[in-house]
Amino acid sequence: MEKQERICHVVVIPYPVQGHLNPMIQFSKHLASKGLQVTLVIFSSQTLSTPASLGSVKVVTISDGYDAGSSSIADLLKQFQTTVTQKLPQLVVELGISSGHPVSCLVYDSFLAWVLEIARQLGLIGASFFTQSCAVSSVYYQIHDQGQLKIPLEKFPVSVPGLPPLDFQHPGGRGTPEEVVNCLASQRSIKPIGPMIPSVYLDRQLEDDTEYGLSLFKPALDGCMEWLDSKETGSVVYVSFGSLAALGEEQMAEIAWGLWRSDCYFLWELE
Repeated sequence: MEKQERICHVVVIPYPVQGHLNPMIQFSKHLASKGLQVTLVIFSSQTLSTPASLGSVKVVTISDGYDAGSSSIADLLKQFQTTVTQKLPQLVVELGISSGHPVSCLVYDSFLAWVLEIARQLGLIGASFFTQSCAVSSVYYQIHDQGQLKIPLEKFPVSVPGLPPLDFQHPGGRGTPEEVVNCLASQRSIKPIGPMIPSVYLDRQLEDDTEYGLSLFKPALDGCMEWLDSKETGSVVYVSFGSLAALGEEQMAEIAWGLWRSDCYFLWELE
């Protein structure tokens, strides 16, 4: 009797906001293209029109039990952690049985650092996926791990290893991407893998990978693209603060006036 080939089964757990989902979806597709069994698990209170799969990536959506009537981000994060901690261990077992390949690794969004402890308790490999750039990760590292930067910032410019001086009033020169990667890699075990966008915009190595394939909101793609195509290259400012940002009325007014006075076309995404 021939031995069944052991296939590595990876479970990917994104933080359920669009800017975090998109890159982890693309990472999942790349893992699957290498012959791995990949399951993308989305814990969310959003009503999603979720496909059963994205190419070779299986998609599982589970309610996080969060009461959408509450506006507290702290409550959302607390409920999210409670739900994932309760449901993930059994889900890992069920996914291993249903696929015929036991789960061996959990890839989790860096926002969900506590998932590493769940992986350890289950005897699995845990890998943190950072959806932001190495430059942003380096700034976070200096704030939270090294304590070199104090918030709120008291003086400018700000010095971060591998980056040009950061001065929000007068931007500094541009450093090379390798500099910040090398500096961060000297402190932690990292591997840069981006950009995580559909293959059609890059090397086209993934067949039919023309879009992310899953959206928390109904995108107005046709209208936006038609409007953008009517503008000159480099003439449009794009503004997006993500799903978690909660700007006050005064902040919104300041940004709106700034965009208006910039004398540029702009596309402002409000979620």
